[in-house]
Amino acid sequence: MLSRRSLIAGAIGALAAPNIGLAAAWRPKRIIAIGGPITEILFGLGCGDQIVAVDQTSRFPGAARRKGDAGFHDDLSAAQLLSHAPDLVVSGEETSIADVKDALARSSVRVSSLKSVRRASDVTQRIRAAGDAVGDPGRAARRSRTQWRRISRPCPTISAACLRGDAPSSSWASAAATR
Repeated sequence: MLSRRSLIAGAIGALAAPNIGLAAAWRPKRIIAIGGPITEILFGLGCGDQIVAVDQTSRFPGAARRKGDAGFHDDLSAAQLLSHAPDLVVSGEETSIADVKDALARSSVRVSSLKSVRRASDVTQRIRAAGDAVGDPGRAARRSRTQWRRISRPCPTISAACLRGDAPSSSWASAAATR
């Protein structure tokens, strides 16, 4: 005999199941990428065809330069973003997206602000969050594992410089570490 708790839990599960299925199946058709690293992640996840606009700092990959202009990440305009008819805007938390978030929400545009990268492990978390935003967490998980293997490998050039006491600047180190 089923207990009362089991029946209630089953009913809640049955009611929630359709919503879970819809959330997992949603994939944006028109994405705006704000920030160079965000754009690179989205292209890396295979979203290049869905990206309709990028901000002016998004220079890589080359295909990003052929996308629409979403403005500068520190001076975003709701009107300019909405002119591209997006259904998703993905940015980093360091951008000024908060200023236009309400206008985008009123137009039924989803906004995903990804956490800033402060340490190597944050890179993989950001990739996974981007995958969740575009409805492809599986691909993002695979991509983040690949990136983690790349960034967790020791870089001989940087290690040798650190041992000598003439460590490179952080921007040079970042570029060398991403080989």
